[in-house]
Amino acid sequence: MIETALYSFWSKPYRIDNFKKVAEFNNKQDFNLSWNMSVKQSKKFFKNIILITDSWAWDNIFKDLNLPFTDIKILLDDLNIDTRLWSISKAYAIKEMKIPFLHIDSDVYIWKKLNDKFLKTELLVQSKEGFIDKDQYLLYHAMYWDYNKFFKGKNKYLDKFDPNKREIFAYNTGIIGGNNIDFLNRYAHNMIDICNIYNDNSKYINNLSIAFLEQTLLLMMSERYKIKKEFLIDNNIEQDFYTHLAGNTKRNKKLMEFLQIKYESLYEN
Repeated sequence: MIETALYSFWSKPYRIDNFKKVAEFNNKQDFNLSWNMSVKQSKKFFKNIILITDSWAWDNIFKDLNLPFTDIKILLDDLNIDTRLWSISKAYAIKEMKIPFLHIDSDVYIWKKLNDKFLKTELLVQSKEGFIDKDQYLLYHAMYWDYNKFFKGKNKYLDKFDPNKREIFAYNTGIIGGNNIDFLNRYAHNMIDICNIYNDNSKYINNLSIAFLEQTLLLMMSERYKIKKEFLIDNNIEQDFYTHLAGNTKRNKKLMEFLQIKYESLYEN
């Protein structure tokens, strides 16, 4: 049973790249608001709240935010990789876990206690990504083309991916976790390995490479090992227990104003 929420943050992309490109928020205030909302909501439903980060982030962000983490691990100080592969920090966090967990992105908010079928499954992810969405179709076909041209043979799972022969291209990892720790650790090590290979050939990296290396790799590995999985949301079915401000939605000023109002109603009255 999942009782632990896991968060991770590697500060190097935040520090050296354009803030809007990496953090995807319009300003630091919105960035902080999202962290506050996400972690405080998770605290309502999970026994343990773990943060894995680096010293700069702790000293300059999280110490002042004073979020309700039950454990803080400074493990990412020596992470040296192309910042376009920014979510590799998630893999470093996952590989540390020895108990069931749910890694939650800081732009994800859980509004209600999750059903036990989600908390007891081997693998839980947010949703499927595939050909029915034009942007996803173009993204994963482009990444497939790049992988096959420059990296074929470097990962036995990605070698078998062909978007022309399937409808689902990846699993959205706004959340990722589960009870099969051996599988999740293996996935994390594979993600780190393939990211390092891309890093050694950095001229072939683009800002979308990480989606393929994180999300398509998870799809292919879970299929290879026949992992039992649940999807938290179905993109075709309305729900009210989960929100993910993915990508550019975090720059929508109206949405962030609504989030501020929601936060004030929950935590400042």
